[in-house]
Amino acid sequence: MDNTDKTVYFADERIKWFVEDERIRICGRESCPEALKIYDEFVPSAFDADYSRMDAMVLFHHIFMFQWLTPLKLSDVKYVEFTVPSTEGIGSIFLAYGRGKAFFAGKYGFTVTLKPGAARYSDSMMQKYCNIAYTPEDSNENNTICIVNYHAIMKMRYLRKEAALDDSIYTDNFLHDMKSYAEAVLKDKKVLGMLLRGTDYLVNQFGGKYKPVTVDMAIQEAEELLKEYNYDRIFLATEDKDILDAMKENFKDKLITVSQKRYHISDFTDEFKTISQIDRTLYPVKEDYDDFVEDVTVNYLYAMYILSNCDAFVYSCRCSGAAIVTQLGKDKIKRRYVFPTDRASGQFLSSIYGVPFLPIHV
Repeated sequence: MDNTDKTVYFADERIKWFVEDERIRICGRESCPEALKIYDEFVPSAFDADYSRMDAMVLFHHIFMFQWLTPLKLSDVKYVEFTVPSTEGIGSIFLAYGRGKAFFAGKYGFTVTLKPGAARYSDSMMQKYCNIAYTPEDSNENNTICIVNYHAIMKMRYLRKEAALDDSIYTDNFLHDMKSYAEAVLKDKKVLGMLLRGTDYLVNQFGGKYKPVTVDMAIQEAEELLKEYNYDRIFLATEDKDILDAMKENFKDKLITVSQKRYHISDFTDEFKTISQIDRTLYPVKEDYDDFVEDVTVNYLYAMYILSNCDAFVYSCRCSGAAIVTQLGKDKIKRRYVFPTDRASGQFLSSIYGVPFLPIHV
């Protein structure tokens, strides 16, 4: 208490036996207001998506973040370079870059860059479609913070804020092509956009808010929403062939999608549990793999762009794609809804970035 001017909440009122301070408040663990919540045991935050909950070690890294990242004086820093693991998809890269810009550039004026040659995607491919800065030649150990612990930094509460993403993330030519395609697909119709994750999310048994709903639940909700809001069509984005087949069978010509590589659950094994692992086995030659990845990525970006232009957006669980669509479509999507992990509990966010979710049908 001697080292903070903040109000401090305790779950155990017996703290008052030992400390007398008007800034002390008592509340239950789950009823505290928006605040950092510190526990004495390890608290993973990735799957429950509550980045205000942490243990003492993570709190230490939050407080001494720059000492953790660099020995440089902040006045000497010019660049913050993200090293992106080759396992990360384009959605994860967009969010890292956008959140990095929002925090490091927005608050400190640093230029955020990606390390050349580190990501799954070639630098030339990324620069063909995306306005993302790569580390320039004048970057060196005396002016650059090099973030090599990608997953650790992306769990920092500072970077869990709204990403600095809008249509300017795309190159002009690519954005023009996507706009033309979206107009042709949507045709001024009232369209319900759905993003349904499956395959590797199911294989790896993701939990919490990252756990996808079943396709039967998605179909039930879509039927009710079509009836309640009179949507003309459903635009579906999914990498799961089983989900696509089930949705096609149920909604027939009301369903529209873009062409993209999709996978059956049966495609995954104990050895290959992620999409990127499967793709590398299918295309062992680097040139063939790069061509395949470019084709898949372009189709994915088209799908996310179309979703961001739909009248409503429904997604089956928290994922990078949902975050991108949410950000890019915040001024266009009228309603947004995420399936709760436990439907019966009725626990869900009422809005995000000021846009209300659709009502839950319990």
